[in-house]
Formats: sequence, structure tokens, C-alpha cells
Amino acid sequence: MKSDFIKKYGKYKGLIRLIIIFLLFSNLAILILFHSGNMRYNFLRLTAETHNIYTEYMLFREIEQRRFAQGVILLSRQIDKIQRVSDGNNQLLDQLLGNVKYAFNKTVDQEDRDHFEPLLKELVDIYPNIYAFRTMYAKTLENNIGEEIYEQIDSAIRLVGSAPEAYRIGSRFAFKNDNLSKLSEYCEGYYFNQQGGIKFNEIPYAFFGTGLRSMALEIGKSDEKIFIRNNGLDISKKTNYEFSLPRPITIEESIKLHIASFKGVSIKLDQLMLFRDGKIIKGILKDDISILTDRSFINFDGSIIIISDEVPEIIEITLPNESFLEVDKISIDLVIKKLQLIGPDIC
Repeated sequence: MKSDFIKKYGKYKGLIRLIIIFLLFSNLAILILFHSGNMRYNFLRLTAETHNIYTEYMLFREIEQRRFAQGVILLSRQIDKIQRVSDGNNQLLDQLLGNVKYAFNKTVDQEDRDHFEPLLKELVDIYPNIYAFRTMYAKTLENNIGEEIYEQIDSAIRLVGSAPEAYRIGSRFAFKNDNLSKLSEYCEGYYFNQQGGIKFNEIPYAFFGTGLRSMALEIGKSDEKIFIRNNGLDISKKTNYEFSLPRPITIEESIKLHIASFKGVSIKLDQLMLFRDGKIIKGILKDDISILTDRSFINFDGSIIIISDEVPEIIEITLPNESFLEVDKISIDLVIKKLQLIGPDIC
């Protein structure tokens, strides 16, 4: 009996062994994944990343060939996958946002953007608190008749009041459609709205800054740097900003200002005052100060033009040699203004 069984199934012995080994390793892997939360997370993350890499590759191929309709299909599939995993904010959503921005920013006219209208409407419904989805959706509505574009712009402004993009879209649309009340609302709102928002510009060791409200002074040598915050940035007028140091310190090198701001802002340094024990020991005018920036430009009048909002701008202020004194407070006079979005004859 046994010999008959061996004769009948002996030729499958190698295959049976492979199946048994496979089942053992599969069960062992499942056991490990369920037992270790960290390994389970990394495995699921790897699975998600693999799918995103494939989506990014296919999306790049379609968008670079200007096949926006096919690109939108890929993005719709990515949305469906994310919704099956989680309906909240997560790493997958961040990847989706990056892919949508990449594809949408490749459009050059309204006909191109029309392909994205249904997709962005869906995204706004699913994620109503994401500023970028609101502004991109508003752009797809620029050739539509109706009030929906204003609803999207107003919602975006409520999310991030200082950001220029929503005002730019709204002002342009209102001007072209002779809506003077909305044009006036967006022009005035842009210049006077100083509200921050959901988007953070952050340097973890210095400050968490939102909108136009945060600034930090960096002073000291590399081995004993001190960061002093000031969260009261104001727009459109000269303001004195004070930074009280925790202890007296000698200024042996330049000092730095870290400013969290949206792009399209002009910052002009008027003067700087050094204090010790409540008394002014040195006043330095703008003509005696040298300024270096990380990524901004310097205008002909000496003002600093902020052109990036990805990370805070770092302004390095070099003082004249005779100013290297021991101080316990520094005050800086700054004039901060928003630059114009559209021509002065319109706003």
C-alpha cells in the first residue's frame, strides 16, 4: 500500500516540500507582522510606496506627453486606493497632493485645466480643509458662469487668510467679469488680512510660524546659539520689534532673523538698537548694516523680497565692527508690506 502511494505521488515530492516550506514561511511572516506593530507598519508603508512609485512613473509618462485625461484617470485610481486605506490625513494623502500639484502645474491654458475639474471637485468634497485643492479647483472654474468660483475662493481664504493665491484668482476673475464689489473685497482683503493658517513654516529648533505672524532672532556662536521669538509681525507700517535676551551676550558675529512668511512680501530694515541694563548703548542705521539672504532678492531700495514660502527666510545682518558690544536686548525697526498681485490701476 505504502509502495503504491510512493509510486503514485513520489514524483511530486519536491513540489510538496516547496508548498510546505512556503506555507511555513507565510504563516511565520503573518505571525511576525501581527506581533510587531513596527514591522507591520513598515510592511504596509512599503506596499503603499510601491504603488505610489508606479503611479508617479505612469503619471509622469502621461503628463509629459500632455495626455491630461489619462493622467486624471491615474489620479482618480490613487484617490480610490487612499480612501480604501484611510479617509483621514496620512502619508498617502501627502503623496496624492504632490501628484495632483505636479500634473495640474503642467497645464498652460483653461482647456488643459478643464480635464481636472471633476477630479478637483471630488477632492474638495473629500478634503475640504486643504487650501491647494480649493485654489486649483477655483482655477478650473474660471471659464464657468456662476458663483461657485467665489465660494471656493472665499473658502480658501478662510483656510489661509494671508496666502496670495486665492486673492490672485479672485481678483482676476472679478475684474474680467466686471464684478466690482468682489474685486474691491479681494483687493482690500489681500492687503489687510494678516491671518495665518493651516500651512506651517517651521524650523523645529527655532519656532513654529504660521502666516505672517512669526519671527525669531538667532544670536551667539555656533556652540551657544540663542533663539528669541516674536509673534507680532505687522503689515503696512514701520514697527519696532524687541528681543529680550535671557542673559547678556557679546555680539561677535552677525545676527540672523528667521521669518515665516508667504511669498510676495517686502521687508525693509530701518534701524537696529542695542541695549544693556535698560539703556541704549548703540543705534545703527540701515546704511551701516550689511544684509545677506538665503533665497530672497534685495530690491534697489534695500528692501528684501520674499519669493519662497517652503521654508522660513533667513536674513543675516552684519553689523559694523565697533558695534560688537555686550547686550541684553535688541530692537529692530522693520517695514513689512505685501507686494501687489495685479496692476495698481485695477486694485
